[in-house]
Amino acid sequence: MKILLAYIAVTGGKRTHQFLTRFRDSMEAHPPGVECETMVVCNGGPLPVETAIWIPTNWKAYCRLNEGADIGAYIDVARNFACDMLVCLGESVYAHSRGWLKMLANAWAEWGPGMYGVFSSNLVAPHLNTTAFACDPKLLSAWPEIVKTKEQRYAFEHSPTGSFWKRVAGLGRSVKLVTFSGVYGPKEWRAPQNILWKGDQSNCLLWCIHSDRYQNASPAIKARWEQNADRGLL
Repeated sequence: MKILLAYIAVTGGKRTHQFLTRFRDSMEAHPPGVECETMVVCNGGPLPVETAIWIPTNWKAYCRLNEGADIGAYIDVARNFACDMLVCLGESVYAHSRGWLKMLANAWAEWGPGMYGVFSSNLVAPHLNTTAFACDPKLLSAWPEIVKTKEQRYAFEHSPTGSFWKRVAGLGRSVKLVTFSGVYGPKEWRAPQNILWKGDQSNCLLWCIHSDRYQNASPAIKARWEQNADRGLL
């Protein structure tokens, strides 16, 4: 199975250099566990030279306009690059434990091509966060709407009726949260311990800026964020 990691790097972003080098270092320190190709999707054109030189020579780079931000980039890659499983990774994502991609590949082998998320939340509506997820690229390629605005990006992620995961499930495909402890269906997405905004978050296959903020928050804020994510409170 050909697995393609599409990692977003925002050209001109305030923390792009920091995020890119952290992602690269984390991939070296915590190998994904299965063979894959990695592509840096430069959203907004070529990266500055001082950042681009940190991209490993065996990684690809793909430059595009920043239309649709991360969601637009995922759809763009799905339509233009062949693979069996596309792993969509936002700019702030990084690895913290080895074998994280193997867990996604194992779930794929057991449940079939579909959508497999790393983070979950009930905020707005139950959903898998699009900060990091794996999917069949054909499903992304078939997304019918043009994604340009924040509202369209949010609808893609957590619209109660028309989100990406809802459409995937409607096609009879598997939609699962994958953690180091197991694989969970929609009704169990907030059940595991130590997932995003819960405990020490060590059960998440990857970490990101959202997990960083939770980790550094006060106990009171952590309790509120966990409750909000579990119950869907705003």
